[in-house]
Amino acid sequence: MRHDSAEELHLLNELYWHLRLYSNHFHPVMKLLEKTKVGSKVKKKYDKPQTPCQRVMASPQISKDVIKWLTHEHDKLNPAELKKSITRLQNKLIRYASSKGKTKPGAKKNNTFRIDSFVMQRFTFE
Repeated sequence: MRHDSAEELHLLNELYWHLRLYSNHFHPVMKLLEKTKVGSKVKKKYDKPQTPCQRVMASPQISKDVIKWLTHEHDKLNPAELKKSITRLQNKLIRYASSKGKTKPGAKKNNTFRIDSFVMQRFTFE
């Protein structure tokens, strides 16, 4: 399903805003430091898990003002509230897309596979 209305654009932008905050502040990532081949196996060495925000704040190139701003932004965030907002926006997009797909009586039906109906049947976003 194509998201092509102004309302959907607004919902997507809001969703991306919340996803950015959630992933950059609360999803730690193990960065690959080195990869060496030992015989037929590959041995990988990872850095300790850190969020992208923590990696930026640990960088020596970042000014104290930016670190102060990031710390202030992080302190204001609540991961549970962000997750609820993300789920709410995803559900709104799914409902909006499924209501757009309904045809009027007598109209020719489109027989193509619809990913939004598959997602709604397969996954619950709650």
